[in-house]
Amino acid sequence: MNEPTQTDHTVFHLLDAAATAVVAVDENAAIRFVNARAIEVFGFRPEELVGKPIEVLLPEARAAAHVAQRDGYLSAPAPRQLDSRLDLKGRRKDGTEFTAEISLAPLETEAGPWVVASVLDISLRNESEARVRRQSRSYLALARLNEAVARAESETELFRKVCNIAVVHGGFIGAWVLTRGPGSSVRMKASAGPLATRLAVDSVDSGSIDTFLSEQLRALRRAGKPEPGAMEVLTTGEASFTDDFAADRRDYPGHADGDWIRCAASLPLRTQGHTVASLSLYSDRPGAFEESVRKLLLGAAENISLALDRFQAQADRDRALAQRTELLRRLVDAQERERARIAADVHDEPVQALAAVDLRLGLLERQLADAAPELVPDVIRIHETVSSVSDQLRDLLFELEPVGPSTLLTHLLEEAAAHIFELTDVRWVIENDPDPRELDLSVSTRTQAVRIAKEAMANIAKHSQAATARVLVRVDDEGVTVRVADDGIGIPPGVRSSPPGHRGISGMLDRAAVAGGSISVESGVGTTISVWLPAS
Repeated sequence: MNEPTQTDHTVFHLLDAAATAVVAVDENAAIRFVNARAIEVFGFRPEELVGKPIEVLLPEARAAAHVAQRDGYLSAPAPRQLDSRLDLKGRRKDGTEFTAEISLAPLETEAGPWVVASVLDISLRNESEARVRRQSRSYLALARLNEAVARAESETELFRKVCNIAVVHGGFIGAWVLTRGPGSSVRMKASAGPLATRLAVDSVDSGSIDTFLSEQLRALRRAGKPEPGAMEVLTTGEASFTDDFAADRRDYPGHADGDWIRCAASLPLRTQGHTVASLSLYSDRPGAFEESVRKLLLGAAENISLALDRFQAQADRDRALAQRTELLRRLVDAQERERARIAADVHDEPVQALAAVDLRLGLLERQLADAAPELVPDVIRIHETVSSVSDQLRDLLFELEPVGPSTLLTHLLEEAAAHIFELTDVRWVIENDPDPRELDLSVSTRTQAVRIAKEAMANIAKHSQAATARVLVRVDDEGVTVRVADDGIGIPPGVRSSPPGHRGISGMLDRAAVAGGSISVESGVGTTISVWLPAS
């Protein structure tokens, strides 16, 4: 075989000074030339390479050369570089491999057609790019997780979203949230990922999760590594990271399921300072939990814990509200029972006694008209006083009258309006037809609605100077709205409570609060009072 000419030597001298590794092969893919940088990159001496097949350095290079020959790059009249570079594996003398970017170019020599390969070790570049991609993925996952923390309305929803985000956006093969179970067991709250699917750990009480954790601990012991485990995190409250379980794939938990678990993390989730759950994450890539990722995960665990604090605070508020509602319900019931008792007592004796006195005073007035006319005016005044007291007692009985269990709210308000406006010039109207759903309202709700509406109508009769009063009842799935409006002089702007010595507006506000409802007061041309009360 011919040797390179002087011109060829000049070309190779230039290639020898190149900053990248250069390898030249003949038409048989045998190495004919390596430059100084190639010697440094691959670790061979020149005499160990010349004449050897290119597969010694680039196991896949022969196929790449065939591609170049097929595409006409080796037979071109002028040297051309491949339009697209090839990523192959380079193999050093010690057997280690690296990712290499290969650029091929033909070279005509006196010895025949050669191919010159420029070899660039891009392992560090690929690693840097992969690190950037991982960091971008981590930041995206953190952003999605923070969004879930802000929007989740329950612990169950939050745990489910966290696991899904860890798998979909974080790239983990398994994620689950564990809490304490009976004895030394754990309970599954949420899970996601192929590992969780294969291990069937998506049930609340799953024996497979306990088995898996036991396998994980045994693998760590064989590898001489510390034991993280969900129970340890739940007990100590400290986060745990395992970078690599073992050197032998058979030592890994889950290896039989096709997932080579290389590293894991367990993060404590806290409520009011107490560890109540752990978030376990599994990766099939060693070193997945580098320092920057650990910091992000620890921050994410703190954010999740803040959400758990929010849920706990909400639960405490709901519990306190339920207790308050129950106490108020008992208070209202006690008030209504007392009202009924007072009404019964007043109706049984005082009203009947006053009726008898009123009748006797009428008889006495007629007798004195003949016997002692000078005493008649005094008797008349006494008679008027007794009649006034009797009317007031009847009004009191009307106010104390209990609400029956089968009376529509609209009918109760019709009766109230007829009684309150009977002796006034106010025209009144009920603006709705009775709604059968009114009977679905609890007696307590109808009672409070009637009491508040009576107070509003009484204020119209006494203070508004109104010509017309309108009453409206609207029932929906949540509760009932009662609106009482008039066209009178209205109340001063901004007034939302009763003046000293009066309890009108303040009493209505208190009743609405007791029933768990609300009141709005609007004043302009007249006054409109709207009260909303829950159905029960």
